[in-house]
Amino acid sequence: MNAPSDSAPVRGASYTVDTTAEGLVRLNFFLPRRQVATARFILEGYDHLGVQTSAPGSSRVVWTVPAALRADAESLLGSLLSRLNP
Repeated sequence: MNAPSDSAPVRGASYTVDTTAEGLVRLNFFLPRRQVATARFILEGYDHLGVQTSAPGSSRVVWTVPAALRADAESLLGSLLSRLNP
């Protein structure tokens, strides 16, 4: 399977992927604002998998992961989004 290009929506998912020159992948997604803290708690529970950032009051979340862990991160994110986005 080919990797999506920068900012390409991932088929069947509600997030986009950006790649960086530093060997990182940014998974960009939106959640209801009340779910952002829950997502942070869950994603940070997977030590060293990635770093979640979001602006205060924003529903846009960016999860940055090493490119080598992209498949694991996308699998986890897909499961998380299906549970948190009604």
